[in-house]
Amino acid sequence: MEVLGIIIVLIEGILSFFSPCIIPLLPIYLGILSTSDSEEKLFHKSGLFKNTIAFVLGISTTFILLGLSFQSLSSLLAKYQNTITLVGGIIIVIMGLFYMGVLKIPFLNQEKRMHIQTKRMNILSAYLLGFTFSFGWTPCIGPMLASVLMMSITQSFVLIVVYTMGFIIPFMIVALFYNRLLHFLTWIKCNMDKIKLVGGAVLIISGAVMIWGSMNVLNAESIENQTNTSEETSAEEGIKAIDFELKDQFGKIHQLSDYKGKIVYLTFWTTWCKNCVAELPILNQLYEEYGFNEDDVAILTIASPNVGREGDEEYIKSFIEQNGYTLPVLMDDGGMIASYYGIQAIPTNFVIKPDGTVLGYIPGRVGEETIRKLIEEVKE
Repeated sequence: MEVLGIIIVLIEGILSFFSPCIIPLLPIYLGILSTSDSEEKLFHKSGLFKNTIAFVLGISTTFILLGLSFQSLSSLLAKYQNTITLVGGIIIVIMGLFYMGVLKIPFLNQEKRMHIQTKRMNILSAYLLGFTFSFGWTPCIGPMLASVLMMSITQSFVLIVVYTMGFIIPFMIVALFYNRLLHFLTWIKCNMDKIKLVGGAVLIISGAVMIWGSMNVLNAESIENQTNTSEETSAEEGIKAIDFELKDQFGKIHQLSDYKGKIVYLTFWTTWCKNCVAELPILNQLYEEYGFNEDDVAILTIASPNVGREGDEEYIKSFIEQNGYTLPVLMDDGGMIASYYGIQAIPTNFVIKPDGTVLGYIPGRVGEETIRKLIEEVKE
């Protein structure tokens, strides 16, 4: 998962809070949540603080339930992930244009408000209030919320959590400093059109990022399909391996083109993949046996920090150090090179000939005997 995606989703959560169906009614929400305990002077000890916490937890429950519902589709739609990302990006761009007022989509302008009547607000009723009110808001904040739900299908459930935090944190800040923020809230209401323009721009950027990413992956899949037709076709037509420039765990820069004239065994892997963990000791042994990439065979591996379930670069470096691996592990932060190579299975192993063309690739774990056989086949 890319840092850019997290930042965009956080901004979308904040902008959702500043939507026309939230800001004008803030005094009403806070009035309902407050208690009549006049002796309470400290906010963190007040009924308003406790009720606001319960209220935002109710909101969070709604968004997370929606996120879980969409996430349940991710495994069913995994085969069409790139297409969904492309279509989702287009839809989000359209929603951005709607949010800016360029397009008119009537049903997204509707707001369904739900009411809970209570003589005295308590934590339970505040939680239920947040839960039910947030369902009423979903049509109004639909463009922002829908874009995050669409992104969560193809990326990570964490995006829903980030969006929710972006939405509820302003609630707590406003509840804490409400009297001091009255002028600011009035300014927001007077400048709602400008805020909607910013929100629309964020949506368009978010959709454009998804479209760009999916196009890169689809292009990589096209290259992969050409490579995958047969090993004979690769040999005859000379399909070139995609060049790259990445740093390894020691900070050394590696370019694939620097290894021209050598047989390159290239593996994409992750720390959480059991088959990868089983294959790495073999690759490390071969790396040392073949002369630490100084002879006619080079062993390279690529990890993708911050993608899916993978940790960050420091986590991967720690994993490598703990296991005593010395072979180069190239850091493809964000998974761009993996997408260019059309990686769909982990691990995936490529055999690249000395002229830079691809002999073939093998998805899944490969045993030591098979790796040696492939390398010797190219030598012959």
